[in-house]
Amino acid sequence: FHTNRCFRTSAASPDVIAHFAYDKYRNGLPINTLCDLAKSEDGSFQRSTVSTWLIEAYNDYLWPVHYAMLYFQKQRELLLGDETYAYAREFSKLLNTCYFWAFRTSPLDTVGPQIVSYWFDKNRIKLVPEFYLCDYKGKLQTDGYAAYVNLRLKNGKIIKCGCWVHA
Repeated sequence: FHTNRCFRTSAASPDVIAHFAYDKYRNGLPINTLCDLAKSEDGSFQRSTVSTWLIEAYNDYLWPVHYAMLYFQKQRELLLGDETYAYAREFSKLLNTCYFWAFRTSPLDTVGPQIVSYWFDKNRIKLVPEFYLCDYKGKLQTDGYAAYVNLRLKNGKIIKCGCWVHA
């Protein structure tokens, strides 16, 4: 294993991965655009290669950070939850509508830093929040969407709070 590489099977350096991840997630650039920009900078990257790098970087390096964020988020007394649709591509075909589920700590919470976490899923059914919140014990403020009603949690206990905007 080379220390100047992120993955055993790739020559991608941490700098290259960080560059693509920053432009993709911070600047919101599509992977196609990133590959086109790299061509203009004397680089050539396939979209599938860059996608694989970003997925592997998350699985190998960022998953522990995400898991820790979820753990600390679930220690808070109040979480806010919502979901929104998005269109996604799986390789060359457009998927049906998919969903981003967002959970965040309350902006009024002064216990620690604000934590916002996201979950991407092809479904908008209650199995998603049941899985995501399975061990949460606290208050959950949502818009009243049916997926949040009567959640069956393994170890958690949620007190549902309504949203004044949606009342």
